[in-house]
Amino acid sequence: MYNQESHIAENITELPPSVDYAYFALWKEAAPFITEIRAYLANRFEILLETKISWSEAHFKQNAARLYEVPLYEGGKNGIPPVDHSSKIGDSKFTVLVVKDINPTYRYHLSVSGNIELSNTAIVEAKHIFRNWVAATSGKKYTVHSSINSEEFCFQISLLLGVENFNALVSGKKLDIPSLQKDLEGAGGWETATELFSVLNCATKYLVLRNFESLPNISSLNDLDFLTTNYQRLASVLGVVQKPVKPYKGTLVVGRNSISVDIRFVGDNYYCSSWAARLLKKRVCENSVFIPRTDDYFFSLLYHALVQKPTIEDKYKTKLFELAQTLKLAWFSEEILQNEQQSAAILRGYMGAHGYYYESPIDPKVYENKKITSLLPKQSSVIIKKSLKIKIKQVLLTIVPKRWYFYYLKFRTGKGHDSRD
Repeated sequence: MYNQESHIAENITELPPSVDYAYFALWKEAAPFITEIRAYLANRFEILLETKISWSEAHFKQNAARLYEVPLYEGGKNGIPPVDHSSKIGDSKFTVLVVKDINPTYRYHLSVSGNIELSNTAIVEAKHIFRNWVAATSGKKYTVHSSINSEEFCFQISLLLGVENFNALVSGKKLDIPSLQKDLEGAGGWETATELFSVLNCATKYLVLRNFESLPNISSLNDLDFLTTNYQRLASVLGVVQKPVKPYKGTLVVGRNSISVDIRFVGDNYYCSSWAARLLKKRVCENSVFIPRTDDYFFSLLYHALVQKPTIEDKYKTKLFELAQTLKLAWFSEEILQNEQQSAAILRGYMGAHGYYYESPIDPKVYENKKITSLLPKQSSVIIKKSLKIKIKQVLLTIVPKRWYFYYLKFRTGKGHDSRD
């Protein structure tokens, strides 16, 4: 079973993978060049799969939009996305080749869309060569598509080929599948939540913020609250029909149920960026669904219940006391929740210890309990605190012999000369 926690996609921004996977899609105009392209790829990489994919005409435009991460806006004419990439693809039938690169080199590359990302240099170069071959005869520029790094590969191949084939490929297995008649996973809605989360676990990094206890059974839920790094990628994986003005909100279909979706992301100030990033970094997987670690769940839920609601709902009180018992927080009590000063002091203490602060979310519909937020750390106070700490350290180093300062650090932290504030 594929485990995303150990996959190269998790650390692609830190180190290039030792083994990389990529794929090429040959759109209609590139089809005559299949022999030359296959030979080039076989000479440079190991080809794990060559298959001809057929999409249905009913989902052609939506498939293209999701693959290229174009929003599917609610109210759109027949569900047609605002940017139609189906014309670039040209036909609902196309060839996909998946390759393995045993000696990848990653560099920052500028894409056609203007993005600058860490990308597999050999894959990017091959794509440009193939496009030039086709353009020389057809005049068409973007007739060959490829993933550029492992994150994009995980996202697109899990949707194109399904979880079982994806798992086989990332284990290095060669597949013999001459053709596939299938749309993207979840096209037209998901059969079950189990199917949805199995694809989502491969495709992108996320967690469900709360009310996940019954998942993957979704029959009792009316809404899902996600946290991720890239809201559009997650929306495209799920096939969310997004709101035009607020694309981080929308709906998706699971079985016969229409589920409301809120996608929170790092940088939207639902939680400050450092807090949101920590939640994702420390996430755990239960029942094949990624959720916050228990301590992170407690404090993030406490924040949600106190800050983002006018009053604390009973369901949150029950869950908070349950989590507090699990974490052995003997000091947490109902009296604290009933006292705004005390409850705000808990949040302030936790946020201050981790360098977190309150900012107004970009989503104007998120409630702001000003009685609580007025007592929480703000960004300016965190910056002042850090800068003051640095200044004190600098003064100490000028007036105190350096060896004495390090003796002090060793006494305080037990780490000696390797200590860092």
